[in-house]
Amino acid sequence: MNYPYPCSAQFIYPYPIYYSPVPYIQNDLRTPQTTPLPVINPAFFMESAKTMQRVLEDAQTIVGKIAGSKQFSQQLMSAAQSGKMDAVRKIIYSAGVGQMPRISYNPDGLHLEFTASVHSQACCRLIVVLRWL
Repeated sequence: MNYPYPCSAQFIYPYPIYYSPVPYIQNDLRTPQTTPLPVINPAFFMESAKTMQRVLEDAQTIVGKIAGSKQFSQQLMSAAQSGKMDAVRKIIYSAGVGQMPRISYNPDGLHLEFTASVHSQACCRLIVVLRWL
């Protein structure tokens, strides 16, 4: 493509460029403010992991029951799609879970949220989403 002006002249900035009379000096002499990290104590972390193992066992129990029993799955889907929350809770409890998850469902599937705490402090959360459509 041929331009009417040479390449260097086609992008002329029409306004004057402002230059600061005082040069800007970046202050690199600052020291970063850091807060000291707490002393490493893995006790709570280990307790959280042990608690999460129990949560995972409960989730595995429910998922295994859904995967292995057509009758259980049909009952659960039927109760959920009918909007019978009490029936859904009873069906999930009958699977043999140690702790009941928070249950919600929609037309697409089932949501189970398992939460646990160690020393009355929330430590673990597992969300299982299973689709049936």
